[in-house]
Amino acid sequence: MTYSIIGVENSGRLNTLLRGLSKPQAIVRAYRLSRNPANGQIFVEWYRSTDGQHGYLNPSGDHAITGNAWK
Repeated sequence: MTYSIIGVENSGRLNTLLRGLSKPQAIVRAYRLSRNPANGQIFVEWYRSTDGQHGYLNPSGDHAITGNAWK
């Protein structure tokens, strides 16, 4: 699986901040980015190329279809 970090601005605009990360890289970077309020809400999205599935890696560590912001 590969992971991307998505930022959601207060206006609702989505920004892909980082792509192609491993799970450990995504966790560390999402945590750091979420500490800065200027980055808006931070989500970690995952993609599995073997079957085309995608969803979110939540701060609790679970992989789910619905995402929770890293705060």
